Amino acid sequence: MTMAEGELAITKLHFVRDQHLSPQAPPVRMTGPIGWIRANLLSTPVNVVLTVLVLLLTFWVIRELLDFLIINSAPRSAPAGRSSGRGSPISPMAPIRSRSGGASMCSSPCSR
Repeated sequence: MTMAEGELAITKLHFVRDQHLSPQAPPVRMTGPIGWIRANLLSTPVNVVLTVLVLLLTFWVIRELLDFLIINSAPRSAPAGRSSGRGSPISPMAPIRSRSGGASMCSSPCSR
């Protein structure tokens, strides 16, 4: 019998299943948020490095923002016994004494 006569066509395949298996739940590591992270953020070594760098940068920015906005922020009202800064002697519009003793409203030496 030659191949043209169908020798391979009548050979029984022993690896084909005759019955269907009952469906099973997919592994937890491949579904949900963990599966998404593994598939998208940790799929290659380059993605792992970039993910770690972005996480470090994000944590650094959040820490600096919290430090700036909450920890080192100025109080809304002046503490007892201190002025609020209004009318302080170093005001941009305060008269400046020139060397000749006259008052001037210039912040830099005025030409006369």
